[in-house]
Formats: sequence, C-alpha cells, structure tokens
Amino acid sequence: MGRENKRPLKGDRVGEFTTTIHQRLSDAYDSLRTARDTGVDLLIEAQRAEIDDLRRTAADHGIDLHPS
Repeated sequence: MGRENKRPLKGDRVGEFTTTIHQRLSDAYDSLRTARDTGVDLLIEAQRAEIDDLRRTAADHGIDLHPS
C-alpha cells in the first residue's frame, strides 16, 4: 500500500490509534513467546511479520514505541 492512502488522524483518534498499536504490539509479543514455546516455525514467522508490520505502521504515523 502506498503512502497516498494514509489520512491524518485528529484529536482523540490519535490517542486511540496509539493505544491500539501499543496493545496490538504487546499481544503480538505475547503470541511470539507462545509460538517459540511451541516450536512451530511457521507460527513464529507469522508473529514476527505481524510485529514488523505494526512497528512499520507506528513509524509511518510517528508513534514513539520507546517512551521515556
């Protein structure tokens, strides 16, 4: 998907979007730990890909993933 599809977020939507990204990343990291425990390579790679996508989305929207 190209950058032309991105619309700026306003007001409370920014906070909600940021919270959602953080929560989804937390869930994805939990799922990655579970996947590693099962040892299923396909599941591990799927979780890594989801984390990469979420981190890229955060970066594209200026979301700081490393709060001070």
